[in-house]
Amino acid sequence: MWIYCLDSGVHYRHYPLEIARLTNALNRLLRNEQRQRERYRDTMADLAHSLKTPLAVLQSTGNTLHMQRDTISQQGLAELEETIDEQVQRMNQIVGYQLQRAVTRHRSLIRNQVSVAKSVERIRNTLGKVYRDKQVQADIQISEDCLFTGNEQDLMEVMGNLLENAWRLSLQQVRVSAQVVRNREVSGQEKRLELIIEDDGPGVPEDRRDVILQRGVRADSRTPGQGLGLAVVLDIIEHYDGTLTIDDSDLGGALFRITLAC
Repeated sequence: MWIYCLDSGVHYRHYPLEIARLTNALNRLLRNEQRQRERYRDTMADLAHSLKTPLAVLQSTGNTLHMQRDTISQQGLAELEETIDEQVQRMNQIVGYQLQRAVTRHRSLIRNQVSVAKSVERIRNTLGKVYRDKQVQADIQISEDCLFTGNEQDLMEVMGNLLENAWRLSLQQVRVSAQVVRNREVSGQEKRLELIIEDDGPGVPEDRRDVILQRGVRADSRTPGQGLGLAVVLDIIEHYDGTLTIDDSDLGGALFRITLAC
């Protein structure tokens, strides 16, 4: 029994007194090692998921360069080079960000005032290149005074995942809005930042709305993926004591509403 417990990490309460401290210490070590392995596994999965969009942009840029190599103008070439530089820089930021998350478990002290409008515009430009053939009509309604208090990379991760889903699943329309609202139900926090992402895609059935927020569950089984994006989004939002709800949009698809402290 002792050998089984030591090997499996199972806590067994009736050890002889002489080895009780040793077995307890070994059990703690095994549990910590298991949690560490799970955290690193999740980090690698999150990293791979986060790199998908910039890699798609680089692939699209490479295809454009290949097809137009004999006819492209100097200005067009300069624009492609700028796109490549932007995405390489973004990939470097993503790698650093995901590694930091693995080490700190979100215990970041970074609290900056980040422009939501500028962050969304950056993501919009990127997705416009990935889904160029789709010609998505994006209606962005965000005032310049909408600020996110926290780590800019957290905001980019949250909005990047939700906007990528909206672009991918939409038929043609996406709407993004943000506003500062008063929340009388939250003691000590009168103002909240509300972010809403909508599309005209298939939407999310009511009985699936909690399920798709779990790690490994995909919102759309018709497309390839690991089902990590929404779980990462929820993890970050909860770190900021925020909320994420899913509803129906008047566009015909899904509506994702995020509320965060200002």
